[in-house]
Amino acid sequence: MPALLSVELFEIVRVVLVRRAKTAGLAGTVWTAAEQSAWQQHGTLTLLVLALNNNSLLMRLWDTSSVREPIVKILPWFEHASGQITAMCLSPRAEWLACVCRNHMIYLVPCYTLLTGGRPKVSNWSLQDITAINQAEKQSLASCVAWWETHDNRQIIIIGSKSGRIVFIDLVLRQEVCSIQVLSSVASIELLGMTSAKATYLLIRVEEGQTWRMILESPSEVLVSDGSLDWSARDTAAEFVSCLDGDKMPEHFYPTQFKLLHVDVKLSSQQRKGQLFMAVHDLITQRFELWNADMDLQDQALFTYKLLRRASMLQFTETVTFVVCQEDKQPPSLHVLSSQLAASIPATNEPPQEEPGSSDTVLQSFTLPSDEKLLGIYLCHQPSDGNSETASIEQDQISHSVLDSCFVVTSQGVYHCRQKMSPEDIFLEMATRCDTSDTTDKLGIALQLDICGLYQIAGERRLARNEYSHAMRLFRLANCPSMKLVKMFIEKGRISEIMSYLEMVLSDQDTQSPGDPKALADCLLHCYVQQILEVRSERELHAKLVEKLSQFVNDNFAYDDQSAMKLLARNGLVDLTLQVAKARAKVGEATDLLVKQGSLQLRAQHAASLTSTDHALVMATCYDGLLDVPSHMSVFIQ
Repeated sequence: MPALLSVELFEIVRVVLVRRAKTAGLAGTVWTAAEQSAWQQHGTLTLLVLALNNNSLLMRLWDTSSVREPIVKILPWFEHASGQITAMCLSPRAEWLACVCRNHMIYLVPCYTLLTGGRPKVSNWSLQDITAINQAEKQSLASCVAWWETHDNRQIIIIGSKSGRIVFIDLVLRQEVCSIQVLSSVASIELLGMTSAKATYLLIRVEEGQTWRMILESPSEVLVSDGSLDWSARDTAAEFVSCLDGDKMPEHFYPTQFKLLHVDVKLSSQQRKGQLFMAVHDLITQRFELWNADMDLQDQALFTYKLLRRASMLQFTETVTFVVCQEDKQPPSLHVLSSQLAASIPATNEPPQEEPGSSDTVLQSFTLPSDEKLLGIYLCHQPSDGNSETASIEQDQISHSVLDSCFVVTSQGVYHCRQKMSPEDIFLEMATRCDTSDTTDKLGIALQLDICGLYQIAGERRLARNEYSHAMRLFRLANCPSMKLVKMFIEKGRISEIMSYLEMVLSDQDTQSPGDPKALADCLLHCYVQQILEVRSERELHAKLVEKLSQFVNDNFAYDDQSAMKLLARNGLVDLTLQVAKARAKVGEATDLLVKQGSLQLRAQHAASLTSTDHALVMATCYDGLLDVPSHMSVFIQ
């Protein structure tokens, strides 16, 4: 584990195990294994389906907001070779499974009803059994499939085939409504819905590695004559135009190729702060870029991240990025990266050289079984309010972050990489344990935490345990307001710590103290007086404190002189009162104050400090001569 984390932020657990058992397959006796997977999340509902080679489907339904165990069910499938599933996908609401088989039939499975007994929101087909839809395209096997729910709630299945033909089938009408042809076999298709523009794209990747883009639907106002999209013309009340409109598809809906991208680039859709972006993953340089809605790759990427060597699969969130790496002759590994740190590293055109687990961006690493084939990695959003990818839970006056998790699907099981501890708890543990703040600060930056707020909480915990020096260090790291800090320590009766802190803050000219210098100086003066009064019986210590206060009142100009003289006079510190008066040229006010306080006699050592003519005249006129001075000073005044 990298040095950045000394405790586990995430843990990985196997939630589904496909037991290795001999089974009769199409190619003879084989070991039971998953061959395909499909995933969908709608709100807090997640549905995962595995197609097993023993002619069965494994379905797992889990509500991320519930403490109930996931619902798992095995559904028998066709045993004949013609019923073998070549591609499958789930509906956007995680209710239905669409399977395209070798016999060119489409089968709709009511997963939600079979697992819960409830009625799905989209219920146009049988809820008691699978629904079979005959596919018009029978020239080539399906290689991929996607479920498109249009803006007007039409349920469309998009099927990509090995012949390069892409067919659009209306599942309610049970007929083909559109088709296009690309140059080679279709490897994958993915829907990219821009929520801000309410437009929908289809990303098409062919076997040779090229990627194509197709506009499926968009507001009519943003579609210009050349087929591009002008977002400045967007109108929320606009009518939509679609590739399904009319008997013949308009030319501007036909796919266009990303010619600037080489074959070792993967395109996908990713979210950041609730906004959907097109993600570009360069498998050679391991640059990961997020582009805006119009997907004009001739511009500059909005966000760029540096990934790990041999990164093959990933799921991105604003806080962490889950990356699967496959090194030569090494078992595959899952790494949890800090998205913030990955964005701070300059992304060059050179491939990364360091080992994946040694990168400074890695928070944790997990080794996956070497004898299991990777099928996919899926992001699971945790319950959150608003558009933030990071939810929070209020507990013990701390807002605990709830990070998204991921599911890694292999031929023999499903692994859930999920949060084990709160990032805030890890930070607080490190803050109270470490003498240096560098590692703790790096963790706070990596996970985008409220660093000052957490240092403040750590300081309060130390203070509650009477660990005053540690608490003071943490409060200073938190940039705690000085007067708030002073109040907390005074309530604990820790005057000496407060005096040391105030002396340091007021003497350091380069430090921008988080407080009013005048208020801090007044507070320090009160602390001095309090200490002097407490140690009057200890002559040596008393003399040292008086000397330090004398130096303070003569050197510092931030404190309020009127308040200082009143405080000193009220506590019988006549000499210090007169020192303030001399330093601020307010001897007259000081002598008046002494008389008011009942100090009608001026000792010799006090009078000796006022031997200048100006001060003597002030003393002579003070309260019509009520101030009593030594006899030799009386002659001088006369």
